[in-house]
Amino acid sequence: MDPLFRSSPSRRGCRLGFINRTLRTVNIHWVNYSGEEINYGSLEPGHRKIVHSFEGHPWVCRDVFTNRKYFLNGNEVIIPRSKPEDLAKDNHSLSLIVNISFHVISMAEMCADLIAQHLSSLEDIQTLQIPTITKNLITESYETLHMSVKSVSEV
Repeated sequence: MDPLFRSSPSRRGCRLGFINRTLRTVNIHWVNYSGEEINYGSLEPGHRKIVHSFEGHPWVCRDVFTNRKYFLNGNEVIIPRSKPEDLAKDNHSLSLIVNISFHVISMAEMCADLIAQHLSSLEDIQTLQIPTITKNLITESYETLHMSVKSVSEV
């Protein structure tokens, strides 16, 4: 994640209702004040999860196995922002339904993800006797798959 992309200070709370509309298990990540993704747990296909957050705090969802991003209401990132009509009348907090959906990836990207899952190091990619463009795609998948993400319990 871009280190300039991070949570901003806020005192206005919000409630996010994540709904996994995919056929895969996803991890829900909050992007903290340093721009690091903090894992708030996984969500099985068809399940829902309520997360308490704050306005201006970005969230992303990633595939549990490939670490690829999913769409949140049609975007790769959701950042809760309120307008007066969005505020719940009872507690003046924002409530937002977040639909998690697939993004379309190519067959080459799917294959690169599968190969990257079975490699033990980046150096292994260079030993493959395949075109450089394919090695680059597998390298990208490997780096995404092995990206460092903290768990909320580690914070």
